[in-house]
Amino acid sequence: MAQLRPNIASSFNRTSNDQRLARGRLAVEHQSTWLALLSLAPDKTLGTVVQTALLAETAAGGVTSVKFSPSGAYVLLGYGVRDRIQRINQFPLHRVTRMYRWEDMSLVSHVESDADDVNIALFHPLPGGGFLYGTKQGRVRLCRPWRGAFDDPRNENTLKESLDLHALFATSPVSHFGQSRGH
Repeated sequence: MAQLRPNIASSFNRTSNDQRLARGRLAVEHQSTWLALLSLAPDKTLGTVVQTALLAETAAGGVTSVKFSPSGAYVLLGYGVRDRIQRINQFPLHRVTRMYRWEDMSLVSHVESDADDVNIALFHPLPGGGFLYGTKQGRVRLCRPWRGAFDDPRNENTLKESLDLHALFATSPVSHFGQSRGH
């Protein structure tokens, strides 16, 4: 498994400061990250590229873990570096894991967090068992698939209480915390 990136390195002696700045602002299609499957067969195919896949919307420097599922049908990426660009919604979430179907590299699932930085992400050894990831903060998170209705109370992947995110993050001069209930 390797990351393939275009060769954008250059000597500082041969380019001007303006040229270096322009090179740093390459179009997205030139800054893409590719996931490559290399042959490990102990014959003359050792090291040859078997298959490649473009990872859209992926920060290459943030990928810390790449694992295939036990069936070989999915690939799991773990991200250990937080996104530098704040999202439009301004909530402090960043990508933690992304799971792709290897055949067509379509995004199947993802996890976002405001606190976790992934050290390693692994599939459960049994197909369908989900995956887990270990964080740089010393936590282990288990993510299991749910094959029922999303609002089923047995679904452990949903929040157990209703949250109004707009009210939670709204700035209000009135605070309800610390007030006595005996009004």
